Amino acid sequence: IIFIHIIKVILVLRFIQGFALAFQIVPARAMIADLYQGKAFYKHINYSTCAFGLAPIIGPVLGGILVFYFNWQACFMFILLYSIVVLLVLLGTKTNTNNSKKPLSLRKNILSYLSLLSHSRFMLTTITASLLISTSIMITIFSPFFMQKVLGYNPKTYGYIALSFGVSWFLGNTANRFLLDFPLAKKT
Repeated sequence: IIFIHIIKVILVLRFIQGFALAFQIVPARAMIADLYQGKAFYKHINYSTCAFGLAPIIGPVLGGILVFYFNWQACFMFILLYSIVVLLVLLGTKTNTNNSKKPLSLRKNILSYLSLLSHSRFMLTTITASLLISTSIMITIFSPFFMQKVLGYNPKTYGYIALSFGVSWFLGNTANRFLLDFPLAKKT
């Protein structure tokens, strides 16, 4: 992406990049499910959500500063260097979190998926959560254009505006972490 100047190619590569990144959420949550149960599981899932929430806080601010002082390619150079560091750390600390000795069964997996897909409450919850998450992603995608092209803010200023969105997300997830200790009857 760093050396490409054709917008259609950049968009295709960004799609592939986003698609690949989305695959990282499942193994991260699976490792948490392998390592923790009960209230500890919910706490660590919330910690991972907070960690994922740091990207919308740090990303626009850092990206705005990099674009303001360098150029748009600096954002992708930073992502490349950061990815290399994370890959090296993961390769150095690779452990197996699933100690199950049960063989995988394709038939059981298909039946499990069919059971989930036929459960109306699960599907309604999944669709609702997907729509809420996609709305958040759409705001993240379109707000730089709107803030910079329509409202006339520079990239650095947009980064600071986006910071308020990210901080709100992070504070909401942090508050959720502390609400885990409240009895369910008091939450509803």
